[in-house]
Amino acid sequence: MGLHYIFGAFLFGVILPRGGERLRADVHERLGRLSGTLLLPVFFVVAGLQVDLSHLDAGGLGTLGLILLVAVGGKFTGAFAAARLCRMPVRESAALATLMNTRGLTELIVVNVGL
Repeated sequence: MGLHYIFGAFLFGVILPRGGERLRADVHERLGRLSGTLLLPVFFVVAGLQVDLSHLDAGGLGTLGLILLVAVGGKFTGAFAAARLCRMPVRESAALATLMNTRGLTELIVVNVGL
């Protein structure tokens, strides 16, 4: 099913020692650098190569645009409203809502594995 990536990452997190803060910080720093500079771009290249836009016509492009508008607008509006309800300033609320729209890498990985 292709789930061995998820289980492998989970098991690595389980066996990582909790006591040694220096070792933990060192491993976290090195893995973060490796994943950010090598693995993340490779993931997006592989995911992008699997996209087939050859069957997308003008009507499909309009539908895609509408779906993206609703998805991005809904996430922005929900995060902005929640931040304002917590009495955050407007500028910080807008920044938080914008940054919330950038979150979703986990969902992309799960969708890619499911596909």
